[in-house]
Amino acid sequence: MNIFIQQYQNLDQTIRNEYERLGLKCLSEVKINDEHSLSFFTHFLDKVKSINSFHFYKNFNEISFISDDLKYYTALTYLLRPYINNPLKEKMTYHQTLEDKRYLSYASILFQLFYNYWDRIGDLIYSFIKTSLKEREVYFNTVLDKIDDTVKESEYFIALNTLYKDKLLNLFRKRKEIVHYFQLTSEIYVGTFTNYDDIEKLKEAQNIKESLPDLFKENIEYTFQGFELAIKFINQKGIQK
Repeated sequence: MNIFIQQYQNLDQTIRNEYERLGLKCLSEVKINDEHSLSFFTHFLDKVKSINSFHFYKNFNEISFISDDLKYYTALTYLLRPYINNPLKEKMTYHQTLEDKRYLSYASILFQLFYNYWDRIGDLIYSFIKTSLKEREVYFNTVLDKIDDTVKESEYFIALNTLYKDKLLNLFRKRKEIVHYFQLTSEIYVGTFTNYDDIEKLKEAQNIKESLPDLFKENIEYTFQGFELAIKFINQKGIQK
């Protein structure tokens, strides 16, 4: 067997073992209302008429594949976390290790993946519920903001909007900083030297850095909640066939 393939398969098995240790799941592995997520998706949307472009199989798989990536990269950050740099234990230096660099790279990817996931949830809602948006304006936050007022009293919409405001806004803000301004690697690397004489700032930065895998694991659970709420909202307020 090719040595690269063998090593890659070993790494993949290590990641799968980490799934088990952490209890990490993706959308295709969870049940909602005692149904497989695909059955729930089909069952609740089959009786509702789409008002914009929508394809059952393609839409579900797009969301599901992103969910699988979220699980994969989150496991990688957990595996790498014990080996990341800690300037507080390294005489205020930052000779960045390979593990530290990859840890921060995967973390940056995860912020974007979470944004992509929620963007697809926005697309899903837009396919069934009337908004004042043009297609190029459709994002998760714009859909929630511009959705027709007649359906905003839905308990499912209220819960989804609360989830966004209470749990997702900070995640989205951080993703925006990473995409449009500074990657995590450069932000933390430069910040270490900028604040080398400020122990409290270094401690805060390290705590944030080390907490990232737990943040991602927590947000994976929110993705399942959002999926369920969005589909129940569509089933309740969409145009019935």
